[in-house]
Amino acid sequence: PLAGVWPSHHDLARASEKSYNYLVQPRASGEVAVACRGKRLALACGLHCFIINFSLEACVFSLPQDVFLRLVAQDIPGPSAARGEIMRSFPIPLEFNDPVSRNPDKQRYVNISLAIITPEKVYCVGDYSRLVSFIVISRSMPYRQIELTPGTETWSLIFDRWLEGGPDWVWECKLAGSALLRWRLAVLRDLSGWRRPIAEVLCTVQSIFNGFGRHTANDLCHMLCLHPLLPTSFICQDDILFSKLYKGIEAYTNFWNTKDYYNTVAV
Repeated sequence: PLAGVWPSHHDLARASEKSYNYLVQPRASGEVAVACRGKRLALACGLHCFIINFSLEACVFSLPQDVFLRLVAQDIPGPSAARGEIMRSFPIPLEFNDPVSRNPDKQRYVNISLAIITPEKVYCVGDYSRLVSFIVISRSMPYRQIELTPGTETWSLIFDRWLEGGPDWVWECKLAGSALLRWRLAVLRDLSGWRRPIAEVLCTVQSIFNGFGRHTANDLCHMLCLHPLLPTSFICQDDILFSKLYKGIEAYTNFWNTKDYYNTVAV
């Protein structure tokens, strides 16, 4: 934590006599390490690793440290009458409002649930609805980026022990492909139990299709010219359709890790 910024008296009041009180105490800093699996993002810094469930609206954004310090210099109570005093929001300086936005002179606010502070930039997790949640894994030795790679003991501790879901199709593509082939054999042994639409299965069987949701499941079906209501058992019985699904998932998810994709969604 930056001296003079954290912990605030509101953070201390909220954490008082709680098991997570240690999280608002000054701790050793360290390198920032990042990993993701499916829809979960792990952000580690120093002695703590935060596994983020973004829920509906949470997002990560960055800003210069000096701008961040101005942003958090003032806070107000949240909208909840019961918990507003300990769940604070930060007024956004009017100069940051886009002049062509609706009501550019209207005061706006931001909720910051987590901030990773580096010498130049600050990476924040913001959530208007406050539905974002975290699993925090703390230890006595600082985390390193090399530990947050697939196949390491730390990766297994973070993603296998604490979270449901299978291999990631971007970072663990071979493992995900092997799991898909084993799943097909299981489907073929119980065809009557897999008559559900493929779009529904893509969303719900996270042990095989980790990271897919309603939007991406239907988007994949559209890209592959597969009707989203096509029975899953029918696809697994047909070698051509299953091959299309297998290769299509690889191509679709690999695009998420390309510069073209980053430029499309983040610029």
